Amino acid sequence: MLDGIMGVVLEDRPRYRPLSRQARELSAARICYDHLAGRLSVDLTDFLITRGYIMAGDEAAEITPAGTRFFTEFGVDLFALSSKRRRLCRLCIDWTERRPHIAGVVGAALTKRCFDLGWTERVKHGGAVMVTPLGKRGFRETFGIGVAEETGHGMVR
Repeated sequence: MLDGIMGVVLEDRPRYRPLSRQARELSAARICYDHLAGRLSVDLTDFLITRGYIMAGDEAAEITPAGTRFFTEFGVDLFALSSKRRRLCRLCIDWTERRPHIAGVVGAALTKRCFDLGWTERVKHGGAVMVTPLGKRGFRETFGIGVAEETGHGMVR
């Protein structure tokens, strides 16, 4: 519900008013329930789909055999994650990007792995996530993602 409200709020905001630092941080990377969201997560999802590691439907996503190998090599054990109460892999619409990102058990495990590797850290106040210098290199080398950097005038890719 909150994601829907935020989507409407951001959609109708005046275009001449610059976003606050906090809004820019939330747009770049944040936690959505227990998985990554924002530009970072949408870019991760694009990578996984483009490489054929997941097959995406409207809301569901299926991990391919190549995806199983990729996640295992990245340190996410999919077989240990299976749950009868929760979908293994699903899509969640991002309220800032208006595009899907990976959720479900896989989204949560991918998020945990990024924290465990020291690639991401929680920002003290709010739900934003900061990508560390180690993470900038890791996301670029592993996923081909250039993480935006904050400047005094906004985000730069």
